[in-house]
Amino acid sequence: MEAGGLLFFDSEDATHGRELWKFDGATASLVADLIPGPASGGVRELVACGSRVYFIAESFATGVELFVSDGTAAGTHVAVDLKPGPESSTPAELTLCGGDLYFVGTGPDNDRELYRLTQPGAHVLDLGLGASGAQLSSTPPTLGRAITVTVQDAPLGDVGALLLSGATEANAAFANFGNASWMDPLTVKLLTLGTTPTWSYAANLPGSAAFLGIELHLQAWFLDPVTLGATTSNGLRLELGF
Repeated sequence: MEAGGLLFFDSEDATHGRELWKFDGATASLVADLIPGPASGGVRELVACGSRVYFIAESFATGVELFVSDGTAAGTHVAVDLKPGPESSTPAELTLCGGDLYFVGTGPDNDRELYRLTQPGAHVLDLGLGASGAQLSSTPPTLGRAITVTVQDAPLGDVGALLLSGATEANAAFANFGNASWMDPLTVKLLTLGTTPTWSYAANLPGSAAFLGIELHLQAWFLDPVTLGATTSNGLRLELGF
C-alpha cells in the first residue's frame, strides 16, 4: 500500500510477529512493534489516506482498534479507540469513499455498527465532468511536501491552462456547451500553461497547520486558437492535510 512515497505492508518474522513494515525504494524496515517481542500486533487491512496509512492492529493498551501511521514509530498510534482501554472494538472492512474512511466496529454499547472517520488527512477527490478528453490527476496535497499535478490526453493544438480556485459547485461559466467548470470566478488563479498532450506542474506546499483542512479545486482548461472556445478536464478537489 503506497502512501507518502513509502510502500507499507504487513509482515511476520520470529523477532517481531506480524507488524507494520515500510519500503522506501531501497530498504525495508519495521515501522513499529505494537506488541513488543515475538507476539503479533496482527496488522491487517491497510488503507492509504494521503501520506498516511490506516490499518487494524492490536496493542496491550488498546486491544484491537483502528491505527494510523506516517511511516515513523512516533507517528504510529491508535486513530480511534471505540472501546477505551484494552477492550477491543475489532474494526473491520476499512473502505475509503468520497475522502472519508468507513469501517465496522463494536462500540461501548457492544452493538456492531458502521462508523465514519471524516476526511482523514490529505486527499484528492475526482469531481469528474470534463468533456475535453483530458484527464487531470494529482499526488496527495500533504502539507510540508511537494505536490505534482499531471494533465494527460490534452486536445492537440489547444493551449492548456491549469487553474486553481477555492472550492465551489459545478457551473457552466465561460465553458463551451457540455463542459463543466469547477472554478470559482472570484478566486481563480492561473498556475501554468501547457501545449503538449501530457504536461505537469509541481509546487511545494507550506508546512503550517494553519492550512489544515483547506479545500481547493484544480481544473485544466483548453482554448482552441481558431474558435476561441474553451473545453475542460475533470475537476479535482484537494483537501490539505498531513
